[in-house]
Amino acid sequence: MTPAEEATFIALWSQGFSQDAIAQQLGCPVGTVKSRAHTLAHQGKIQARPRGGAYPRLLVKARPEDAGVSTDTPRVSTPPVQTPVQITALPPYPQGKAVRWNLWILDAIKDQISALAAERNLLPSELVQEYLWKALIDQSPSMP
Repeated sequence: MTPAEEATFIALWSQGFSQDAIAQQLGCPVGTVKSRAHTLAHQGKIQARPRGGAYPRLLVKARPEDAGVSTDTPRVSTPPVQTPVQITALPPYPQGKAVRWNLWILDAIKDQISALAAERNLLPSELVQEYLWKALIDQSPSMP
């Protein structure tokens, strides 16, 4: 797997895409996704998902109620994902494992972040990470 393919895989996995959806996005068999996930989890680059099918159910339950999906739906429909882009205007982010972190924010803020990210051809999570990193640097001049 090339570094770009690995970055795409990790981004899809971190966003909660199902193994089937990742296979479809990457154009490979589901078995390859399972093998890559096992290897990346062993290397500490991603977190393994819970066994027993609870993960998709948790994703569906985590959706807003107005999403029009019942909580007993076993599958999660997923939008296409763009390849992650390194932000060059800021110092590089610290090395380390990326983790999923759910936040509650106002709809208006979410909408504005989504619109700004789309304008820059970024994922909303990439834009939020960029803004948070810049805020941390502004607050602490000693950071790289």
